[in-house]
Amino acid sequence: MKHFLMSWILIFGSAAFAGAPQMDGTTTDGKPVVMLVLPDSDNHVKAGAVTFETTPQRADALTILRNELNRQAAEHQAQNEKDGVFKSTTKRFPAESVSFFIAIGAVTFNSMWIKSHGDPTQMTRHLESIKDPIAHLSFYAFMQTQGFYMDFRSRQKGLNAMDENTRRQMMRRLSYQGMAVGSLASSIVADLGHSAKQCVDTWLKGKKDEYSLMACNEAWSQWTVRNKFSQYFPQILTMWAAQAATEFVEARGSAAFSRVSASAFMQKILRREFLVNSAYKIVGADTVMTFAGGGWFLKSIKVVGKVTRFSMFVGIDQLLSNYTYRPINNLLKPMLFDFDVMSLNNSWSQADRANWNSTNPQDAEKFVKKIKNFDKQLQQWRAHLNQDAEADLAGWMEQTKEILNQIDYAYKFYKGFSNSMFETLQIGHQIHTNQLNHTAATVITRYPLRTLPFYGVKPGAYQAIGARLEDFYLIDPNELAQRQKEHVLSMGRQYTGRANDLKQTEKDYFNRIVTKLKSGNDNTMASGLNDLNRVIAEYQRQVTSNKAGYSSHSTAYVTLLYGLKRDLGNPQPVIYPFAGYVQAFSAYEANQVTAKAAGFGKWSISQKYRFNKEADLMMYQLICGNEKGRLHKIQLAGVNFTTPQFEPPTLLKQDRNRDSFCNSWRNTGDLYSTQIAGKSLRDYVLANLNYGAVGDFRTMDSEKMTVFERWWLAKAKAPLQGQFKEFDQKYKRVVDVAYNNFFDHRSFYKWLVDNLNQSRYLPKSMESSLKFESNLYLQLLNRSVMNGQVATPREESMLSRIWNTATISPFNYMQYVRKDSEKDNYNSMYRNSPAEIRRLHQLLNGYFDFFRNPNLNFNNYIAHSKKLDIAINDVLVLAGLKRVAGEQFEDDLILDQSAPAATGTENSQKVYEDVQISQPNFKQQVAIAAVQGVRSVEAEIRRFIRMRVALAQTLDFETAEFMNDYNNTVAPRRVGHGHAYGGN
Repeated sequence: MKHFLMSWILIFGSAAFAGAPQMDGTTTDGKPVVMLVLPDSDNHVKAGAVTFETTPQRADALTILRNELNRQAAEHQAQNEKDGVFKSTTKRFPAESVSFFIAIGAVTFNSMWIKSHGDPTQMTRHLESIKDPIAHLSFYAFMQTQGFYMDFRSRQKGLNAMDENTRRQMMRRLSYQGMAVGSLASSIVADLGHSAKQCVDTWLKGKKDEYSLMACNEAWSQWTVRNKFSQYFPQILTMWAAQAATEFVEARGSAAFSRVSASAFMQKILRREFLVNSAYKIVGADTVMTFAGGGWFLKSIKVVGKVTRFSMFVGIDQLLSNYTYRPINNLLKPMLFDFDVMSLNNSWSQADRANWNSTNPQDAEKFVKKIKNFDKQLQQWRAHLNQDAEADLAGWMEQTKEILNQIDYAYKFYKGFSNSMFETLQIGHQIHTNQLNHTAATVITRYPLRTLPFYGVKPGAYQAIGARLEDFYLIDPNELAQRQKEHVLSMGRQYTGRANDLKQTEKDYFNRIVTKLKSGNDNTMASGLNDLNRVIAEYQRQVTSNKAGYSSHSTAYVTLLYGLKRDLGNPQPVIYPFAGYVQAFSAYEANQVTAKAAGFGKWSISQKYRFNKEADLMMYQLICGNEKGRLHKIQLAGVNFTTPQFEPPTLLKQDRNRDSFCNSWRNTGDLYSTQIAGKSLRDYVLANLNYGAVGDFRTMDSEKMTVFERWWLAKAKAPLQGQFKEFDQKYKRVVDVAYNNFFDHRSFYKWLVDNLNQSRYLPKSMESSLKFESNLYLQLLNRSVMNGQVATPREESMLSRIWNTATISPFNYMQYVRKDSEKDNYNSMYRNSPAEIRRLHQLLNGYFDFFRNPNLNFNNYIAHSKKLDIAINDVLVLAGLKRVAGEQFEDDLILDQSAPAATGTENSQKVYEDVQISQPNFKQQVAIAAVQGVRSVEAEIRRFIRMRVALAQTLDFETAEFMNDYNNTVAPRRVGHGHAYGGN
């Protein structure tokens, strides 16, 4: 094999006079020499030398460059004035969007590189913003607002009357001021866009389910004057500070550079030194003036300038926000929160005066609304206290959640594939050896080799019971396929003879389709369904490909085709082995929930695949994966550009024959139809399957259930432990910051600025805040379950009661709640205190001990969660909202971790059921709101408990918690023939 070699050796020397090449890489006159070493046609090496003349560097090159940039800026400004702000800004939008995207990316990259333990999902979110229309709309608002602001202010300032230096300084100031104003407009537009996005399902799709309506209402409930003032006021102050700081930095930097370049020493260097001459070539002075003539290179310099300004502003804004938001919020939030406390206190007093028996529905509605607002405001306060760790912590937990869901999804896919493959092969082997009758194959799913020729077809006059219709593709495909086949046969008979009035070609084609549908052969019937889809797709292409909407098909023919497809359902036959299992697995609702939470990237340029569903990716990894599972990362200088993605190991034996298949572009369309080493995918997989992971189907393997589990542990889970531990040290730094915020172990700066908070009600630690909030709910629950005439709060003396009544001043309930929350034991504000309330208080406080303990015992933690759940339900029984329906033994409880329970309750021996109440009374409505508050507090505490668990331990911890949390959910059970469906 011939080798072609080209070597370039470039050596610089100082300019002197022309001469012959020397050993040091220069000519005798000091000119640089390029030595070329090239092979000739006979592959013999030939060498030669080429010399280059240097371009003399003018000492005023930078001045010329600056003047040229100023000239172009003046022309640009004149053009903008001619076009108008709106039009000129719109023209610049694409280019400046790229500049801003690069600037934000640079700041994000720099932040993640310096703060390696920070939010690991920052860059991923930034890259994903490029396909977010709300992000583009918000930047467009930024540009337009900046443009109108600068135009308005420049007209006021009379820039044309100023000298050049003053005008330049003024334009710099207006530019950064415009960025500050534009950033505020951008934030408002982004918030509006995200709120509207939550209502898309309700507005456009007409969804009226509880979740859609709740999400929409919650999004727009944030748009109050108080909420938005609290959000934007600190942002406004920070951005104006960032504007001033950025302007100062640029001005000082520019002045420093001008002083250096104007010095006698620099002038001497510019005239005589070749190395500095070459350095100036890098910045483009020679190139611009000699070759580019002020064209593309000047444009690139301007782009770099915009990126630099954007980056400076964003970077300084982020830096200052760490030090400005906390003191501002320490002044603002307590002032606003105290008004909330007084309002809640007044409602509580009114309820006491009415002995909590008000029949006015508005009284209960207002009280409940204030309770929920109390919860929301304290959540925001805790986020403020944990501001320096909140985003980083959320990013780490989001990344961990995605990885865990990816592992869970892959595990379910692989386990389903392995178990069904073992069952299919074992039954087939026993039929082949006459151990079983051939009818045995009709009672198993026959996955993953099964095809789904009638996928998407209606089951006729039958309907799914106990699950969605799509779920039965996975849990009972035999019954579903039989009903679908019957329906296709029925439709074939019904549409026989309906094409008699069509022209001959259309009549013949339609009759061929109907004949196939009536054939009774699964593959032939699937072919008829595909023919139907093909001719409809052809008609749609014809209509959309020309403006007139012309089609060669007659209207009667098209109507007949669409009518047949509508009556059949939405037939999408799956005719390849493995594709049927993949489609059934994807359609199963619980797997869709996991897939959404996993956030798999379904395409990769580097790995050459693009799939339309997650299960296709799993099938690809099953074939082409590595020998061991891993977390795939795309990194630069240690910064992750995407969230690490779990790649499960291959389930096949190592074989180089599939390298060509795995190294070529793969997509959903050809994954199942392409041959490997001359074999169909089915034959290749069966020939190369790792039966050490699946099990020996030729024997009655009593240990089959442990074969796959052992393989998965060794090949998929164990390799991840080392990679998770790489994250531990970074994650621990974030956890330590959050832990100190939680228990009031503050730095001197935080202690100093937190003293600006003078509220009697807002604690300075997250722990105290959670105790304060939970104590409020317990006091409300305590009062709502008390019957009969109840005395006033026991700390209110008769004299103070008379005084409060005379002066219309209510007892300070909230002050009592705040002080009492710091005590270890629960003290009822009233004279009576049910044991259930005291028990609930004890269990809530017990959570804090788990948080303090770095060596968390999972069994104790989950047992504590179960006890808390029982205590909450017992309080609801006292309130008349639930009743104990009976008891169950643990062995009777059905464990299923496919989806969380709607109520979020853990399993317990007691079985509770809701009491049907058409209209809850005042006490019950308050009790419901208080229980929701307790649940909210519990969820937040549990979030911080999970935070304490190192990532290397999270894999097992999260899985075990998931199983124990939601084991009261029963997935649709597999049912026998005649029970999966019922007639209409």
